[in-house]
Amino acid sequence: MQPLSMQAALRESGKGEARRLRRGGLVPGVVYGRGGPGVPVVVGLRELLRSVRSGGRHTLLALEGPFEGPRTVVVKDIQYHPTGGGPLHVDFLEVSLSHRLTVAVPVFAQGVEALEEADLVVQHQARELEIECLPTEIPDHLTVDVRGLKPGDQLLAGEVPLPPGARMVSDPDTLVLSVLAARVAPVEVPEEAPEPAPETGAAARGGQ
Repeated sequence: MQPLSMQAALRESGKGEARRLRRGGLVPGVVYGRGGPGVPVVVGLRELLRSVRSGGRHTLLALEGPFEGPRTVVVKDIQYHPTGGGPLHVDFLEVSLSHRLTVAVPVFAQGVEALEEADLVVQHQARELEIECLPTEIPDHLTVDVRGLKPGDQLLAGEVPLPPGARMVSDPDTLVLSVLAARVAPVEVPEEAPEPAPETGAAARGGQ
């Protein structure tokens, strides 16, 4: 993954300023790294969304503008509006292309449909795992093939395949997922209506 270029500018702090920037199609953010305090920046909303969609969750960027030369960063975190109004804030982490870093990567289960057809359920315990790798080798996700698993089977972090050069940071005994038999609702058999009791006595004689 090679860095994608993105323009940034220094910004003033304050809630009112952040709201003004968002109304103008900009997203406030902070660049962390180099051991000093974070640098407040602002980037274009469309450019940020386009970069994340093309580069994945941990997008590698060459941030240009307010620095002496581009800074290589990864998108560490994006805070979204709770009602789906788009990004509210973005955190960038400055990295060195020659130094490994620890990132949390989503885990994707492949072959779930095959288990569902066999009335089995895949229960996820860990949706992401931490790995260590070079910034240029961060995968979009880790893939585990669940086809062939049986009820009661479990998959641990240490069993998850990693890309070449990556190292698992999460505890290898972390439970990632397990396979359970689907609960089948019992079929209710309608009760037969009781036969009416034979009429006796005066009721049987009617109007006699």
